[in-house]
Amino acid sequence: SPFAGTICNPTLDESAGIEKKNVGINNRRQWKPLQRSHIPFHLLQDTSQPILLFDDIHLYEDDLHDNGDVSFNIKVRVMPRCWYVLQRLYVRVDHV
Repeated sequence: SPFAGTICNPTLDESAGIEKKNVGINNRRQWKPLQRSHIPFHLLQDTSQPILLFDDIHLYEDDLHDNGDVSFNIKVRVMPRCWYVLQRLYVRVDHV
């Protein structure tokens, strides 16, 4: 067997290979905030670079049979040195 002599690590989730350090109440994973953003905002804020393409694409929108609202859209911005895509899902459910 290729796994003969392999030591099991009980802190790993065998189905996903993810460490179980952030497990909270009822064995659910808890969100852990990042120390800093990994988005290079200095490139996006550079006004010397022209915006070659910008578009706001609405992919889905519904009124949920008068019980709320849902919309899904993508914003795209292309510059000579970088590009940026923002995906947004907005959901509002009434009477909950």
